[in-house]
Amino acid sequence: MVNAPHPGTPPGRPPAPEADRDPQQAWRWSRRLVTALALWTGLLLTLNLLVDPFQVFGLLPLRDSYGPNEMLNKYRHLAAQPTRHDAFLVGSSRMGAFDPAHVTALRPERRYYNLGVLGSRPAEQLALLQALHAAGVTIREVVVGLELYPFLTPPPRDTLTYRLPPEATGESRLTFYLAYLWQVDYPRLVARLIHQFHAAPQMHFDFTGSGRYLLTGLERERAADPQAYQQRYVADRPDSQPPTAPPPWRARAFAELTQLRDWLQAQGITAVYFIHPFHPGDLTNVPVSAPADFVRQLRSLLPAVHDFSRDARFLSSRDYYDYKHYTSAVADGILQALFAASPTASPSDSAALAGGGD
Repeated sequence: MVNAPHPGTPPGRPPAPEADRDPQQAWRWSRRLVTALALWTGLLLTLNLLVDPFQVFGLLPLRDSYGPNEMLNKYRHLAAQPTRHDAFLVGSSRMGAFDPAHVTALRPERRYYNLGVLGSRPAEQLALLQALHAAGVTIREVVVGLELYPFLTPPPRDTLTYRLPPEATGESRLTFYLAYLWQVDYPRLVARLIHQFHAAPQMHFDFTGSGRYLLTGLERERAADPQAYQQRYVADRPDSQPPTAPPPWRARAFAELTQLRDWLQAQGITAVYFIHPFHPGDLTNVPVSAPADFVRQLRSLLPAVHDFSRDARFLSSRDYYDYKHYTSAVADGILQALFAASPTASPSDSAALAGGGD
């Protein structure tokens, strides 16, 4: 039997769907959708808060993220104990190889902390030092490691990883923490969860100890079979012609380094500068003139900078994790070259201390 059309329906037009004829039912569906979205958003925010991929909230004792906000964590630790350290290792990821205890063995009157930050640039290093100084942290001496890449046109970076502490920028703490709460970085969030369930930690950021980051997973792999490790990560690359185009220098980076130098001098802080070794495998995609040009520009700004860029003592592949990052064997050799001949230093003789040949 054919259903009779709904009263008021024009002839020849099918009856309206029940949902269209029932505003209450449409409202119920809308409420369900809003509720589902609210629950999903709350779940994501809670997960982001607890997993904490940038390590800014610290609510759960999870293993370290692969990309925490190092500047925030190091600032927190040092500002809470302003007299515990009075000397700092400054630079980017290559500084992770430097153990403050080994510097202290050569400089027993100093208490070193590794203030290196992966991928950091001179402006960020200066801002962090200035914030620590303003917080009452004693700074008597710094060792600044310089490498090529922060001075070349860099690729885009994750702003949350390199967001300076609010004490360094004047940003409100509420704005700072809300930025980390609302921006959910799914790859990092998942990566930290996976790291939590690894049989052993793959890396560790020792914020409350030495300040170093430790490549524990690579160290285990390297110790298990050094030859296989070297073949996998640091094998000699076939000879190839590097690019011949002019290096894409980031002029602002050299200006930032000048500001860092001038601030350290104005504060009477002993500063020791050196150029990291450049493994040949790390230069295959760099314009052929870049390494020598980089050294030349640094020498114009820092006449006493110690240049290890081509020092054969520090270029053996067996002492590298990859083409960019070397082990503590190289770092200890550099410290010996910088400090062994001069157990004490002052701002007036820091230039001579940092001097040296190629």
